[in-house]
Amino acid sequence: MARHLTEQIGPIERRYGLRFEPSYPGVTAGVESASGTLRLVLACTAYTSEEKPLGVVFTALISSRRPQVSVAPVEAHVPREWQELDDLP
Repeated sequence: MARHLTEQIGPIERRYGLRFEPSYPGVTAGVESASGTLRLVLACTAYTSEEKPLGVVFTALISSRRPQVSVAPVEAHVPREWQELDDLP
């Protein structure tokens, strides 16, 4: 699912003049289990075409649900210890 989101973000970036760092959907602490449900939270920072930071985009992927996206103030920061999906063990 996360890789599928990566493929779909291009038109949104172009239409609204956005850039994401790291690339959307971002980095993660890894898969978590809560009440028997698996969840993956990803984060990246959104920037305008003028390189002004807009906020931190958090995307939650939860088993059997649609992706949930929220934007926190840029002061929230993307956790430094989070990793790219391909770097997870």
